[in-house]
Amino acid sequence: MQRDVSETALLMLGLPFDIAKPTHLAQGRTKCKNTITLNTMRQAIVNVTPPTEYPVCTSESCSQRTHCLHALVAPEVLGKSRIYPLINAHHPDYQEGAACAFYRSDTPEQYARGFARAMNELSRKNYDACTNYMIGRNSKTQFYRLKRGDLPLSPREQREVVETLRSYGYEGDEPFDRYEMRYTWY
Repeated sequence: MQRDVSETALLMLGLPFDIAKPTHLAQGRTKCKNTITLNTMRQAIVNVTPPTEYPVCTSESCSQRTHCLHALVAPEVLGKSRIYPLINAHHPDYQEGAACAFYRSDTPEQYARGFARAMNELSRKNYDACTNYMIGRNSKTQFYRLKRGDLPLSPREQREVVETLRSYGYEGDEPFDRYEMRYTWY
């Protein structure tokens, strides 16, 4: 049986597959069997596999355990790997729940790729100034990789890019070339 990426993601995270099985579409939203409305399931999650050496959490008492990527991948990693990085729940600085520095939500976020179209809408003078500013904040290689869409932009990075583009005269509504759903592993 072949599964699509979203089915695999749900299974990897230990969620029952039928929660996100669409029964009908209404106004561009997906209604699911248990009446949960999921907008994110319309787009496949592109990074469902945890990064290599992704730390796992085995704390049984954490209130966020059912929604934390570190805890959700733990059973698979513990069953397959002889050696793995572990978040030490016995460390004096360790905090559980919302205060945990390692908590990563299992809710995928919308990442953006590329903003070349938005840059081309700037005047030549502002285009050059904006390019120089962004290169100064990152590096020349990093800037061009982000602009072309080779690297994804997190929601925080998207806000920074939009703010910068607006400060240099961009007036459009949609500055990014495309979007994708991703887990924020780190």
